[in-house]
Amino acid sequence: MLSPVGGTVTYNVLRHTTFDPGYASIIVSGLTTTNYEDSTASPGVRYYYWVQSVNSYGYVGTNSAYDGGYRRLAAPSGLFASDGEYTNKVLVGWASVDGAASYNVYRYNGSSGGDCQ
Repeated sequence: MLSPVGGTVTYNVLRHTTFDPGYASIIVSGLTTTNYEDSTASPGVRYYYWVQSVNSYGYVGTNSAYDGGYRRLAAPSGLFASDGEYTNKVLVGWASVDGAASYNVYRYNGSSGGDCQ
């Protein structure tokens, strides 16, 4: 959390998926605190953020420096592995995760000090 800017009454938060404040949109205005939780961000998408100060006359200052952030992807759920149904494989499956482009599958054989393969 940052200290308020002198003379500021409220703040506007802007966001865009590219580093170009000219295309950024205000996602919240009228904030009276110096932090904001962006729960509308899509998981796995990097966003760039800027903040504007607004004084009692409605004057909007220039954009702040930027910072980027993203919302973590959820862990896959519904994991299953077949138990002896096949003689040539173990079938592993899970529910898809919004925003995931690929998945890493790890296997532990229980014999070599806890290393996953």
